[in-house]
Amino acid sequence: MSKANYGDIIYVNHLLYKHFGIYLSDDCIIHYDGKQDDLLLRKMCVRVTDIERFLNGKKTYKVKNIKNERYSPDEIVKRAKNEIGLQNFNIILNNCEHFANWCKTGNRKSNQVNLVLGAVFLYLLNDCYKEI
Repeated sequence: MSKANYGDIIYVNHLLYKHFGIYLSDDCIIHYDGKQDDLLLRKMCVRVTDIERFLNGKKTYKVKNIKNERYSPDEIVKRAKNEIGLQNFNIILNNCEHFANWCKTGNRKSNQVNLVLGAVFLYLLNDCYKEI
């Protein structure tokens, strides 16, 4: 397991997706939490949990390296803490990756969503091409 530092983005790899959060310590990860309690994701909320809850049965996490960090670790954590209690989860527009990237860079983006939407676009484009 990579060792994270205060304010790092960490993620755990589940088969079809990665779950992201902001690392403070092994006892303190800020992330969108609630999937274990509601598989329909209606109760997702930015919370502070320990590493075990964040890992959700997995054994390891990885640190996401970002080249253009906009904020210091203290500012990243401050931004994350200001979002605690937020229930604005949207799997496409505001998921855990959007949240973590926003805390660190100021940009709400999700490479996972972009990859899926790009694949769908290519599929549809290919379908349209077959019609011609």
